Amino acid sequence: MTAHVTPRIPPLPRSAWTEEARDIFAMLGGPGARETGPNNNAIETLAWHPNLARAFLTFDIHLLANSSLPPRLRELVILRTAWANRFEYDWRHHQVVGAAIGLTPDDIHAIQYGPEAKDWTDLERTALRATDQLCGWQN
Repeated sequence: MTAHVTPRIPPLPRSAWTEEARDIFAMLGGPGARETGPNNNAIETLAWHPNLARAFLTFDIHLLANSSLPPRLRELVILRTAWANRFEYDWRHHQVVGAAIGLTPDDIHAIQYGPEAKDWTDLERTALRATDQLCGWQN
């Protein structure tokens, strides 16, 4: 993957923060984020379209905080999706999130090889295969 030096869609500038945008920032960062911003370029970019941002964050918060998937499995699936679709921002961001919950550099590397890489559990291999199928991507 190749890094973009500048974002294709810039974050919403502070001068354009509306009450709706501030509500979006607060969804992720709490009440203080209404004034400080989201500390997340993706959310600040989504704030251009508050209805889209609200829908995305409702899903995102559920997936990251309330999902029944164990954190390791969740991050493997997110990373595999990012890798399969060349979502560089998510790939980089979720490597950090994955490391924080215990994914090793070897795990991160193996995600690029997919479900057939060695050392996956049966459940992890099945989840990675399902991810590839849902992405319409074959390794």
